Amino acid sequence: MKFLVKQALVTNLLILLTILILSISSYVIIKESSEDSINELETYMYDNYDLNLKYQVEIIVSELQGVVNQVEAGTITPEQGKTIAADIVREAKYGEVGYFWADDLEGNNIVLLGNPDVEGSNRLDLQDVNGLYIIQGLIANAKDGGGFLDYYFPKPDETEASRKRGYSQLFEPYGWVIGSGNYVDDIEATILEKKANQETLLRNSMTLIIIVAVVLLVIGAFVATLFSITITKPIAAMTDQLKLIANLNISPSQKLKQLEKRKDEIGTMANSVNHLNEAFRSIITQILDFSKTLKHHANQMSVISAQTTESATNVVTAVDEFANGAQDQAHEASESVDSLESLNELIAMSNELANDVLAFSTKVSEQQVLGNGSVSELVTEFDTTLVAIQKLNENIENLSTHSSSINDIVTTIEGIAGQTNLLALNASIEAARAGEAGKGFAVVASEIRNLAEQTTKSTKEINQIINLVTEAVNRSKGNMSKSNDSIQIAHTKMLNVKATMEDSSRLIEESTDKMGQVQASYGAINQAKETALHAIQSISAVTEENAATAEEINATMETQKQTIGDLDLISKEVNDNVEVLNEVVSRFVIE
Repeated sequence: MKFLVKQALVTNLLILLTILILSISSYVIIKESSEDSINELETYMYDNYDLNLKYQVEIIVSELQGVVNQVEAGTITPEQGKTIAADIVREAKYGEVGYFWADDLEGNNIVLLGNPDVEGSNRLDLQDVNGLYIIQGLIANAKDGGGFLDYYFPKPDETEASRKRGYSQLFEPYGWVIGSGNYVDDIEATILEKKANQETLLRNSMTLIIIVAVVLLVIGAFVATLFSITITKPIAAMTDQLKLIANLNISPSQKLKQLEKRKDEIGTMANSVNHLNEAFRSIITQILDFSKTLKHHANQMSVISAQTTESATNVVTAVDEFANGAQDQAHEASESVDSLESLNELIAMSNELANDVLAFSTKVSEQQVLGNGSVSELVTEFDTTLVAIQKLNENIENLSTHSSSINDIVTTIEGIAGQTNLLALNASIEAARAGEAGKGFAVVASEIRNLAEQTTKSTKEINQIINLVTEAVNRSKGNMSKSNDSIQIAHTKMLNVKATMEDSSRLIEESTDKMGQVQASYGAINQAKETALHAIQSISAVTEENAATAEEINATMETQKQTIGDLDLISKEVNDNVEVLNEVVSRFVIE
C-alpha cells in the first residue's frame, strides 16, 4: 500500500474518530443537559407545589388562630369557636380541587368536605395500597413541626390509587392536625411532556449532528486527501532520490532543490537529503582524485624501485671488484713480507760481513788480496740487496696504486649510497603523501635509508682505513727511498774501500771509520726494514678487514635488493588495489 493511501486512510480515520467522539460527546452533553433540565423542572415544580401546599395550610392555621383569638377575647364561646373553626376548614378551597381536612391526635376526623361518612370517624389505621399508614404519618409530621408525606390514594370516581402528596401542621389550641394534599400526576404529566419534548429535541439534535458530522467527514476527507498529497508528493520525491542513491546514482536533483525552499520539516528533510547526496558526491570525487594520485605514486615507486635495484646491482659489482682488489692487495702484501724477510737475511749477512771487515781491518794489509776478494763479494751482495730493495719499492708503489684504486671504489660506493639515501628520502615523502595506503611503503623506504646510511658509514670507515694504509705506504716509500740511498752510499763506499785497499794500506784507518759508518747504516737499514715489515703487515690486516667489510656490504646490498624487490611487489599490489577501487567508484553516477 502506497504512503499516500496510508496517509489519507489514517487521516480520514482520525477525522472520523474525531467526529464520532465529538458527536458522542455532543449527544452525551445534550442528553445530560436535557436530563438536568427535566430534573430541575421536576425539582422546581415539586418545590413550588410544596411551597404552595404549605402556604395554604399555614393560611388556614392563621385563620384558626384568629378564631382562637376571638374566643380568648370573649367575643365568642369556645364551642362557637370550634364550630367556626371547623366550618373554616370545611369551606376553604384553593385552586381547582384543593381542600383541607382536620383530624385530632387520636386519628378522629374533625373535618373532611362535610362528608358524614368520614367526619367523626377514626382514620388512624387508614392505609394506602403500599401499606403506608396515612393518618399516622400526617400526625407524626405535624408533631414534628409540620411536614410532607407521599402516599397513594384513589381519585374521586376512580378505583386505582394515584400518587398524592400531603402536608400536615399541628394547630395546638385545638389539638387538630390540619392537612391538605393534592395529586401530583399533573406534575408528572408536565414532566413527561417535558421529557417527550426533550427527547424530540435530542433526536433532532442528533440528526443535525449526524448531518454535520457527515458533511465534516466529507470535507475533512477532501482536505486530508489534499493535505496528504502535499506531504506525500515531496516524500515520494525524496524516496525516489534515496532509491537513486541506493542504486549509486548521486547526480544532483532539481526536485529536491525546489523542495529545499519550503520552510517546514519537508524542506528540512529535502535539505538533509541534498546534503547527503552532495556529501556522497564529494567523497566519491575525493576518492577518484586520491586513486589517481595513488596510482601515480605507485608508478613512480615502481620506477624508483627499478632505479634502486640497478644502483644496488652496480654497488654489488663495485664491492665485488673492491673485494677482489683487496684479496690481490693482501696477496701482494704477503709477498712484500716475504721479500722483507729475504732483505732481513741479506741485511743480517751484510751486518756480519761488516763486523768481519771491521774486526779484521787491521789485517787488511796482510790479507789485502783476501780483503779485496771479500770486498768484491760484499759489493756483489750489495748489488743483490739493491735489486731486492728496488723490487720491494716497486711492490710498495703497486700497493700505493691499489690503495688509490680502493679509495676511488669506496668513493663510488659512497656516492651510490648517497643516491640510495636520496631515493629512500623521496620514497618516504611520497609515502607520507599517500597517507594510510603508503605506511608499508614508508617502512620499506626507512629500511632502505638506514641501509644507505650504514653503507655511507662503512665507506667512511673504509676510507679512513685506506687513508691510514696510504699514509703507511707513503712512509714505507720514504723509508725504502732512504734505505735505497743508504745502500747506494754503502755500495759506493765499498767501491771506494776496494779502490782504497787496492791503492794503499795506509787508508786502513779511514776504511775502519767508513766501515763503522757502514755498520751504523746497516742499523738504520735494519730499523727501516722493521718499519716496512710492520707497515706491510698492517696493510695486510687492513686489506683483510677491507675484504670482510666488502663481503658485509655485498650481503647488505643483496638484502637491499630483496627489500627493493618487495617494495616493487607492494607497488604492484597498490596498483591492483587502485584498479579495484576505480572499478568500485566507477559504479557511482555523479553527473
